[in-house]
Amino acid sequence: MKKKAIIFTFLLIILSGGFLLPNFEKVSAAEVGNKAPNFTLKNMNGNKVTLRDLEGEKVFINFWASWCPPCQTEMPDIQKLYKNHGNDIKIIAINLEEKKEKVKKYLENENLTFPVLLDKNKKVASKYLVRAIPTSYFINENGIITAKHLGILNYEEMKKNLKIN
Repeated sequence: MKKKAIIFTFLLIILSGGFLLPNFEKVSAAEVGNKAPNFTLKNMNGNKVTLRDLEGEKVFINFWASWCPPCQTEMPDIQKLYKNHGNDIKIIAINLEEKKEKVKKYLENENLTFPVLLDKNKKVASKYLVRAIPTSYFINENGIITAKHLGILNYEEMKKNLKIN
């Protein structure tokens, strides 16, 4: 009888675990209204950049690749945003899986000077549930995701999502 009670208790704990334990995936999911998942990646100079270090700033994160035509289309607008508002916001353009030399050549050819981080194994893209590129996230000063956009954004849409004039 004691053995049955132990087994019953054990099964009850396992079966009720989904209701009693917090949903950690939901808490850390990269969804609007949630805290942006933290990450650390290297920039083009090999220096580490950590998202949490940017709290207190508005942050625009854009996942992209140089071979992606829609990404190429929005790059001039990201550059314009950086040129006009780079002191007011932080731009993090996260390149997916490309070699540093290829990214560097693309940036030079297109005269792009905004910060680029390298996500060589797509770990950060996976954290942010990126399924297609370009995908953009807008994060407020408190580290909360305020907007997410799949596809091309223009300059005015970027400003609107960042709530800047």
